[in-house]
Amino acid sequence: GFLSTEYSPIHAGSGDSDVGYEASQFMAMVRAAKQQDLADGIVEKMGELKTAEKALKKAADKASAAATVASLRQTIDATSQLVGLKRRFEHSPQLAAVGRNILSWDV
Repeated sequence: GFLSTEYSPIHAGSGDSDVGYEASQFMAMVRAAKQQDLADGIVEKMGELKTAEKALKKAADKASAAATVASLRQTIDATSQLVGLKRRFEHSPQLAAVGRNILSWDV
């Protein structure tokens, strides 16, 4: 597994009173969220958002293009299971340590 026992259990916040998840449980939650987003068409909307953001840079009518980007972003933020999971664990000290110690390109 990607997450070693050194970073388990994974807590949503910095308090030890938060429910902790083992690495396999956490990755199962991520997988389930991604599958749900695929089923709901959210992953497709994420692709549309990326395309709309690129089009915004070249658009003659910036206001219309910006409105499209804002609308897509709002829809994704409100309905995506992955975004919800990211928000839930954004203050996780274990995931911050993984980012700092494993995923960082700074050597």
